[in-house]
Amino acid sequence: MTNPPLQDEEMIIASQDIAEISLTNIGVSSDKRSDEIIDRNLVAFGQPCDIENPLDWSTSKKWLITDVISSAGFNSIMVSMIMAPTLFTIATELGMNSTEAAMLISIYLLAIAFGPLVIGHLSELYRRQVVLHG
Repeated sequence: MTNPPLQDEEMIIASQDIAEISLTNIGVSSDKRSDEIIDRNLVAFGQPCDIENPLDWSTSKKWLITDVISSAGFNSIMVSMIMAPTLFTIATELGMNSTEAAMLISIYLLAIAFGPLVIGHLSELYRRQVVLHG
């Protein structure tokens, strides 16, 4: 047996109760409870040393994440630079003419330029982990 869906007023009251609990955990009081609608996208960390709070991460973890993101950006640039001098070899092995070989690198660079626009939008709709791992 399923519970009936909550009405709009019940959802607002429930979200206010949850927000009040989370605000109380971080030491903030909410006096204007009845008139204020809590932002559902608000990120609040409950403990003084929360493991999910990036400000509480160790310096080595921060540098590791910086290195991973930097090498991902470096890799996309490096692949196009490595591919350019080998276009003639790729074209001869695959039986391509010069126009098709030029299109090969052009399509890759267009994907690098416009791919983040599409992936960024999809990650907002379907969650980042689903899009990047899918």
